[in-house]
Amino acid sequence: MFILERYHNYIFIGGSGSGKTELSVNTAIQLAASEANKQICFFDMDQTKGMFRSRDLRLHLLSEGVLFLDTVDYMDAPVVPAGISSSLSDTKSTCVFDVGGNVVGAKMIGQYAAGLAEHSTCAFYVLNPFRPFSGTWDDIYDSMKSILNASKIPMERVRILSNPCLGERTSPFLILQAHNWLSELLKKNGLQVAALATESSALQLIQSKVSCPVLSIRLFVKQLYQG
Repeated sequence: MFILERYHNYIFIGGSGSGKTELSVNTAIQLAASEANKQICFFDMDQTKGMFRSRDLRLHLLSEGVLFLDTVDYMDAPVVPAGISSSLSDTKSTCVFDVGGNVVGAKMIGQYAAGLAEHSTCAFYVLNPFRPFSGTWDDIYDSMKSILNASKIPMERVRILSNPCLGERTSPFLILQAHNWLSELLKKNGLQVAALATESSALQLIQSKVSCPVLSIRLFVKQLYQG
C-alpha cells in the first residue's frame, strides 16, 4: 500500500515540479480502492501553474471512484474549491489535497489550518533533488520554510518524501544517487526522509538498496502529456 497509516486528510505540498500531483493522485486512487466505506475527496488546490495539474486527470479519478472537487468553472482564477469545510468535518470522507508549489499556492491550504488537526492529518513535503532550488541545504530549507509558513503547517509535522525524477531520463541509478544525497543532507540537518517514491517498474531493484520505505507509483502525468 502507498499509505501505511490511515488519516482523515492527506496534504501534498512542496516546490513547483516536485511531483505533488503524481503522489496525490496515486494516494487518492489507492485509498479509493482500499476504503470502500469512505468517500475519497480530491481537491485540486493548485492555482499557480498552467500545466501538469490534477484537474487534467479529473475523468480518470472519477472513474476510479474518487470525488474530484476543483475550480474548473473558474479556469485559472485563484478560487478555492467548494466543499472543503464540509468534507473536513465529515467523518465518512477522506480528503486528499494537491497544493500549489509556492507561497501563493500554500496560502490556499493555510486558511483551513484550524480544521487540519495533527491527529487526523498527514502532511507530506515532496522533494525532488533534480528540480531548481533543491541543490543545496540553504535552497531546500528556505523553500520549505516559506511554503510551510504560508500553509501554517509546522516543519516538525511534515513527512518528507524523496521523489528524484528527471522525466524520461530517470533511471534507477539516478534515483538512488539523488535519494542517497538527499537523505544524507537532511540527516546532517536534523531531518529525515520518510519514504522514497519510484515508478513501479523500478520498485524491486530500488527497494533492496535503501533503508526507508519505497512507495510504488504510476506516472499518470507523463502519460497524459505524451504525444
